[in-house]
Amino acid sequence: MIFNSVNFVGSVRNILFGVVLFLSTFLITVHAGEKMSIPLVPQKFQIDGKLDEQFYGDFQPWELGRFPAKGGELTQKTFVWAGTDGKNLYIAFKCMESEKAKIVGDIKERDGDVWRDDCVDVFLDPTLDRSAYYHFVVNSLGVRYDAFCKDAAWDGEWTAAAFKGADYWSVEISIPLTQFLFGKTFGLNLCRTRRAGSRKYYSLATLEEGGGFHQPDSFLVVSSPVEGNTAFINGIALNEISQDGIFCRVDLKNYGKAPCFFKAVFKLENTDFSAGNTVKQEKETFLGPGERAAITIPYVLKKEGGKKYCLSIFKEKEIIFSKSAKLPDLMSLRIAGNAFFSGETVPLIIQDCLMPESSLNKIAIVMEIESGSKTRCVQREEAEKALKEQKICLRIPYLPAGDYTLRVLILDARNRILDVTERRMEIAK
Repeated sequence: MIFNSVNFVGSVRNILFGVVLFLSTFLITVHAGEKMSIPLVPQKFQIDGKLDEQFYGDFQPWELGRFPAKGGELTQKTFVWAGTDGKNLYIAFKCMESEKAKIVGDIKERDGDVWRDDCVDVFLDPTLDRSAYYHFVVNSLGVRYDAFCKDAAWDGEWTAAAFKGADYWSVEISIPLTQFLFGKTFGLNLCRTRRAGSRKYYSLATLEEGGGFHQPDSFLVVSSPVEGNTAFINGIALNEISQDGIFCRVDLKNYGKAPCFFKAVFKLENTDFSAGNTVKQEKETFLGPGERAAITIPYVLKKEGGKKYCLSIFKEKEIIFSKSAKLPDLMSLRIAGNAFFSGETVPLIIQDCLMPESSLNKIAIVMEIESGSKTRCVQREEAEKALKEQKICLRIPYLPAGDYTLRVLILDARNRILDVTERRMEIAK
């Protein structure tokens, strides 16, 4: 038999190419400190948890590791995918499970203790500042929990769904990015808690033992295929105060190569919609490449109702940021107890009543005691805005026993409301 070296080399080359091609379709393992990139998703996902979009066949998954890393052999694997269409961040988990009958799914209410079930976590640091992050959790039933850092009072706009297969359960998540300031690079970690069988924890990023999942310094750095809105929005400030009143400020810069229009729409809604106290204002500016501008929108608070706002920012006709939330409080009210007597003098402590950079020289603090729709007591005190803590004595008049509302307002020199807070108080017999 004559040995043909050329054919042999060609065969080896073909075999090696086949091996490389096979391995390239296999999963990706992420190591500590490694930077990742996510693909551009060509079509919108149907969030049903089934992992049946073409995306899952076209792009390689990552595999979560054990946490802590020395926790022993990883018997139940977890595969994850991430992608974006420029407007939404898509995350998917495939949690292999050989003891499917033991999967725990007890929590059924939004923002309940879903982490006590079999669940998956998404930790998102939109601007990679390594301190402020958002936490999303979905259990095996598809029930959601979300928080800003560990503050569960934050409720974001996002969707999720779970699905149970033959030997796995899976989750798909869609998070609209326009509700955050987010950059082209951001922080991300994906985790799993397994309750079926023995309790186990999994994490994509390498975390320090004993620190739990909440370790933003260890989140992985992810590069997006699209520019984030921080390419145009430098910052957003609410409750800015000057002699002209209170306003919202949006700092813009056009980092693009073409001139374009930007528009900010600010809507302040009173929770008592029947009162018609809804204020909507919009302003726009035109910026050439590299130019900066600040859009300021003044607003007036009403003393009745809440302080809910919606801010939307447009680049040309495309919305690049939208957020609905409660305006931050300018003051915190501290009072000892809830039950008081008629004729009593009650010390109130009002803290952080104005930002130190405010240009106001004087403010007025107005205290009202209200029963139903009737105001029973009004007391006004002048105060220095520079003090971080105001101590005021509230003189309670002689009132019938019952439940009342104590409302405290901060006014500027033109009697415009800068902030308002309320709390329940009881007048005892």
